Amino acid sequence: MSVRRWLVIILSFASMIGLSIWIARAGIPPDSIKVRVPWWAHLLAFGAVVGEVVTRAYKIGWSANALNISLPIGLSIRTCLGGDFGATISPSRSGAEPARFLILAEGGLKPADVLMVLFLEIFLETWSLAVVAVILSRVGMMTASFLASIVHVAFRLTILPVLVLSLGATHAELSKLVMWPVMLLYGGPVAPLPGGGGVVELGFKKVFGGTIAPNILGASLVWWRFYTYYLYILLGGVAAGATVLRMMRRQDEQKRTGVVHRPGVPAEAPPSPRASGFRRLSTAIIKPKS
Repeated sequence: MSVRRWLVIILSFASMIGLSIWIARAGIPPDSIKVRVPWWAHLLAFGAVVGEVVTRAYKIGWSANALNISLPIGLSIRTCLGGDFGATISPSRSGAEPARFLILAEGGLKPADVLMVLFLEIFLETWSLAVVAVILSRVGMMTASFLASIVHVAFRLTILPVLVLSLGATHAELSKLVMWPVMLLYGGPVAPLPGGGGVVELGFKKVFGGTIAPNILGASLVWWRFYTYYLYILLGGVAAGATVLRMMRRQDEQKRTGVVHRPGVPAEAPPSPRASGFRRLSTAIIKPKS
């Protein structure tokens, strides 16, 4: 990317961090501010992140299998995290799909298959399950993918209630803690800056200013953003970096051997039987033994 784009990203992140600090300290005596979150709350929040990523990966894998496309679990996880990384550093999350396309293509899928998987993901996210299931005539696999979509969203929505309750706000209205983050998580990308440029932070203060006590509002915001945004940058950066290293090694191998890797044809050995875990697990769930 150009220097100007990197500058926009840096300024956007700086505004997000600055607003978080301001919200945490505005009009509150320093002695009354609660920042430390219990270890068990961190454990539950991190577990929710892991569960969200894994169920999202299985959702993509089951969607691919519904199209008769083989997609190993490792590649699916890398696709999810790499897409998250591309989304977090791009305006309005516009880099998510190109990053997923790159990782799936590098993993050996044909470009046409990659497009079908990504378009099917869009269908699922817009609640077009019934139409897709009828067209594909694989209702069982599509139902499993749809259920995984519900579960991965549920994991994300449990993070804020866990953090707020662990800070002692036992009287906070649970319905607001669960439902308002939906607007912030899925409406934030409307802002044209990477990460929203502080829009999500200001929205959090506006929405939860009367629900969460002022002395824990800042800690709730900071840790919620960490487990729903910043942690995905770290994990996605690892996944994206691994993909780049694989591509560089493949280019070096092509220079040494003179064999050109063709898109859609895996350069590595065929996946082991373990790579078909999606299909075996799906069969066990959808067609139990009699």
